[in-house]
Amino acid sequence: MQPQKPPSVLSGLYQASFGPSNFGGFGQMPVPARSGENHCENFMVKARPERSPKVATWQPLTKPLKSQRFSRMLQKVANAVKNDRNITAGIIWDSMVSSPHYKDLQQVKLKELDGIAATVKIGVVKNSPRYAEALGFAQFVAIGCPDILRKHGFTVIATPVAETPKKAPTVEKNDPPKKEATSTEQPEILVYAGAMLRPAIEETINEFEKREGVRITRVYNGCGILVSQMKAGQRPDVYFSCDATFMNQVQDLFEESKVVSKNQLVIAVKKGNVHGIKSLKDLGKEGLRVGVGHEQQCALGVITEGVLIRSKTYKSVMENVKVRSPSGDLLVNQLRTGSLDAVVAYISNVKPYEDDDLEAIKVEEVNCQPSQPIAISKSTAHPDVVKRLLRSLETAQSKDRFEKLGFGWEVKP
Repeated sequence: MQPQKPPSVLSGLYQASFGPSNFGGFGQMPVPARSGENHCENFMVKARPERSPKVATWQPLTKPLKSQRFSRMLQKVANAVKNDRNITAGIIWDSMVSSPHYKDLQQVKLKELDGIAATVKIGVVKNSPRYAEALGFAQFVAIGCPDILRKHGFTVIATPVAETPKKAPTVEKNDPPKKEATSTEQPEILVYAGAMLRPAIEETINEFEKREGVRITRVYNGCGILVSQMKAGQRPDVYFSCDATFMNQVQDLFEESKVVSKNQLVIAVKKGNVHGIKSLKDLGKEGLRVGVGHEQQCALGVITEGVLIRSKTYKSVMENVKVRSPSGDLLVNQLRTGSLDAVVAYISNVKPYEDDDLEAIKVEEVNCQPSQPIAISKSTAHPDVVKRLLRSLETAQSKDRFEKLGFGWEVKP
């Protein structure tokens, strides 16, 4: 009885997947080369029905194949198996065998290769001068072509999102995350942010809108007010809090938060400081008109109240408080118009006016630099877009904008 002849194999995956090229995004299958002779083990076979090997898996081969060639083009491999009678089998992607052009080839699947796959992705060059158009094309391919890809044997993993409801949906706390919708409409993102963050992030958000071709609705307010709205059912895609306390109150609605910056508490006065204010204690001087944040509406109010209590100046200072505001910028405006003599605010509220008519006195009695965390909603319909927005807020350019306003930068490289 004549021994069975080893098959002739033509491989198109050797260079593409396991050689020096860059297709290494999946688990490697051993196709070693020894002493100039190539050996294969546990590989996928594509063969014509009349010459298909009568095995589903092969044990590792200890001897060289009778005939073996390698090609950098998978089409050449498939065409050789289809047309060249000297080629018994070829190693290619299953999508090629599923293609109508190769319908007369048979695919033999091996359990050892389950889960080994290449992922096809489409990307946009970051510094493209036509970024928005390129992104639109990438979204069109990803959203509009799944049926075409399936027809040619590809498995569609997921379809990205390209729309969001016109307003933030109301959902219960325990509702599961929203599934991404498929649409070609312009994505709309809702951002909730503490009022003191507006001057630091507004320009970056404007640039992101133009670059990405998305619409971003911003709601700037005291964090106490924003938290109340979220507890009542509003669901922003992004929440950027003035202080960790107000993030913690709604953390269950969001993915893990990340601290971006910190902001120093100061006493703001008119240039010249005619009342000689040097500390929190001085805010208790008779006749002074003082403004502070509202402790139920904003992080500034909560922090100020805590600082006054810890420094044992709460009673004397509160006797002079004439205004409790939901944000530091409103306090600064009243100080500039002469309605108030001093306000407790953030350095970022005062910094834009230091060259004109205001000066800031750092609160020294207690260490007071609240941090500003940001987080993505668990129910956002646009996780990929929102993640890119957060990356934009962590760039060097964004860092410069924060630091020019007096913020400390907390993003680790």
